[in-house]
Amino acid sequence: DRRRVPPSELAGTWRAEYGVHGTEVVEVRLCGRTLEARKLTGDAHVPAGEVSWRAELHADAPAKARAAAKGAAKHPRTLRFPAVCGAHVHLADEGFVNARMAECELELLSADAMLLRVEG
Repeated sequence: DRRRVPPSELAGTWRAEYGVHGTEVVEVRLCGRTLEARKLTGDAHVPAGEVSWRAELHADAPAKARAAAKGAAKHPRTLRFPAVCGAHVHLADEGFVNARMAECELELLSADAMLLRVEG
């Protein structure tokens, strides 16, 4: 059943669409319950080698229940799709000026597809 997978299956090299910046490549790693994407290719704003985004995975809970369990330290053994995780995305002005992490959401659609939702 591909609707439930261990979080480690999300680790690896992913192709990422960054809107007007085009397609880039990120390396996704799992460290505890944090999923982190580091840019292998970059753009004029956030260069290669920098963190693109980080998301906190929560133990197999639907999105609404996760809000109540915010801060829970339990490591998820499996992820159920679809799921939504709180995340932070790296933003910067051109030339990596005014770099900052902004809140966003990571939607885990399947073991093969993720969507980062950034407001604004």
